[in-house]
Amino acid sequence: VQDFYRDLKDHLLARLEERGFTVADRGGGHRELGEYSFHQRSCLVIHKELAYWHEVFRINWTSYDLLRSQDSVNPKNHGDIMLLSPRFHDNPSEHRYTYARVIRIFHVNVRLDESAMSGFERMDVLFVRLFRLDKSAPGGFNHKRLHRVEFVPADDEEACGERMAARRDSPC
Repeated sequence: VQDFYRDLKDHLLARLEERGFTVADRGGGHRELGEYSFHQRSCLVIHKELAYWHEVFRINWTSYDLLRSQDSVNPKNHGDIMLLSPRFHDNPSEHRYTYARVIRIFHVNVRLDESAMSGFERMDVLFVRLFRLDKSAPGGFNHKRLHRVEFVPADDEEACGERMAARRDSPC
């Protein structure tokens, strides 16, 4: 996988930035969320440069009747997931969900130099391959059938964007 380490650092920096941790860019100038300089990437320290692989990802959640429940994702037999699409909030005419297949589950311990983070913090990551809607087959409630999906081709712009789409910030 080309540029995995850089993409991982960008993904982790974006998650930390969403939580209020930032690293000043010495290059100056305006940048968008998710675009990071070499200096910013170098300030993100991955403890011992290790990623710890896991076989199962467990998610705790509260059901509609306020009972606690747990789901698990296992790339070997239950690897397909769906998430609320970030594009749907900006444009309600977009499809509501993003679909993906989990390839690997891992966590890294990270900290930011030059920030208020006192120690290393565990961050869980799902490495995924994205699906897209198959536009040739109608789906949804109006058509009384599920949407059909297909893998996003590797050379497509969408495939390069967010390979680490699913995440949680605290262990179950």
